[in-house]
Amino acid sequence: LFLLLHKSTKLITLYPYFTTKLVLQPSHINKSTPMEKSIYTQEHKYLIKQLKKARLAAGLDQKEVAQKLGRTQSYVSKIESGQRRIDVIQLKEFSELYRRKLSYFVK
Repeated sequence: LFLLLHKSTKLITLYPYFTTKLVLQPSHINKSTPMEKSIYTQEHKYLIKQLKKARLAAGLDQKEVAQKLGRTQSYVSKIESGQRRIDVIQLKEFSELYRRKLSYFVK
């Protein structure tokens, strides 16, 4: 069973069973404040600030970090500029390279 939304016709197809018209009532619209994306939170800003601070303290430039991690320099740059998110496994790689505890990077 899977759902397919046809934007042009506003039909929802629930395969293999049936097709129905999409009707949104005002009660279906969530008017609450949208959840802030984690890439824009203060915690994320703190994380990227700490990543750059740790890299500089380790005496490494972005290209050297990228080589040691087996990544590109743009990968490191995008993380440090906040354009790319990282998961906990990637953060662990950075923390080991910079010889910092994971707690150093989070508030």
